[in-house]
Amino acid sequence: MKKIIFNFRNKKFLNVLYLHGWGQTKESLFVFDEILSKKTNSIFIDLPPILNENLYLNGMNNYLSYLKSLLVKENIDHIDLIIAHSFGGKLAMEYCLNIKDIPMVLLAPSITNYFCYLSFYTKIKK
Repeated sequence: MKKIIFNFRNKKFLNVLYLHGWGQTKESLFVFDEILSKKTNSIFIDLPPILNENLYLNGMNNYLSYLKSLLVKENIDHIDLIIAHSFGGKLAMEYCLNIKDIPMVLLAPSITNYFCYLSFYTKIKK
């Protein structure tokens, strides 16, 4: 399984990083790329424990290190926007607070006290 997908379309497009929720995979956010593909380059990352790596028990710093090292390894040095769901939203907040401040769209981020699935909000919008 490939940990990262970088759909580069045009150097003038915005680079959007997608971070999925806990227990999901990068494919869960492909629907947003279908909508935004005419104006964005997309970066999809599978976060552990999907990859059977046990980083959660050691805290968010391990996830930040994982994310940062994966972006460096893939030579992705510029991100214009982060779109994140649930746990991905929590990681996005930590990334923006500790590494680089980037505009975000957070979908039911796990930084709040309630829990909702992405499908819950999708149903409300329809």
